[in-house]
Amino acid sequence: QDAVVQLLIERGADVNYRAPSREGAASALQAALDVPDFKEAHLNIIRQLIRHGANVKGRNSAGRSPLLFAADHGRWEAAGDLIKNGADVNEADLKGGFPLLIAACNGYDQLVGLLLEKGASPAMTSLDGQTPLMCACRGGHGGTVSLLLDNGANVNTKTAAGATALTEATRTGDVAIAQLLLARGADHSGGYVPGAFKTLRGRAVAVNKKKIKKISDVLGMLSKAAVQDGYTINYDIKKMGQKTTMKAKGPWNKLLNDLTVKNRFVLVVKDKSITILP
Repeated sequence: QDAVVQLLIERGADVNYRAPSREGAASALQAALDVPDFKEAHLNIIRQLIRHGANVKGRNSAGRSPLLFAADHGRWEAAGDLIKNGADVNEADLKGGFPLLIAACNGYDQLVGLLLEKGASPAMTSLDGQTPLMCACRGGHGGTVSLLLDNGANVNTKTAAGATALTEATRTGDVAIAQLLLARGADHSGGYVPGAFKTLRGRAVAVNKKKIKKISDVLGMLSKAAVQDGYTINYDIKKMGQKTTMKAKGPWNKLLNDLTVKNRFVLVVKDKSITILP
């Protein structure tokens, strides 16, 4: 109700009154940014509040600023007004959440682009070491991943546990994002292979025939065994023409894992579909 807000301001309402809220909106400005059904009237209210001295850096009890509420919903226009009036693009709440991380996790490309343009750091991390790039990969937001990489995000940054952006992409089975990361220099050893795949008692295969000359020959044999266990192996035969002298016997999944490690390939496993990326 923008007309009512204007009337209240004219009658002396405190635009910076803060309710004792820890997680939710604590000020009128935060409340206008946090509504589920955002309309033009809400944007008008935000601008009214700012014109009349609303604190764009005011936090609730959890340390959340108005810009974080805008980031929650991808409200890039409102975010632009906040930043223009002094909001800190790299300000984090008490849990370590910050605008670029939240926007990247949700795939809000317009907001991500705005934040980067205004100085948000793609190198900033959450308390557990997560970067905006990792979160975008985990969410399957390819456009956001490209934006972050184009603006200097480090593709090989690691969390304390050793996870990388490639770990997140392969954990979710996203082939396209994994390919993008590899093309931008991602360390292949950062890939994630599900424990259930590694410990699978797959059908045994003996790779010792004289006709085995190329990696694609080995993959052909492993694929036939994988099908019998309900799995499919996908690969570009033109990119798997390297010579090999591999001789081994064992479950097809173990041989496949050994083959990919030795040749610096990356396995992307989603359900029972396996894609091999050079």
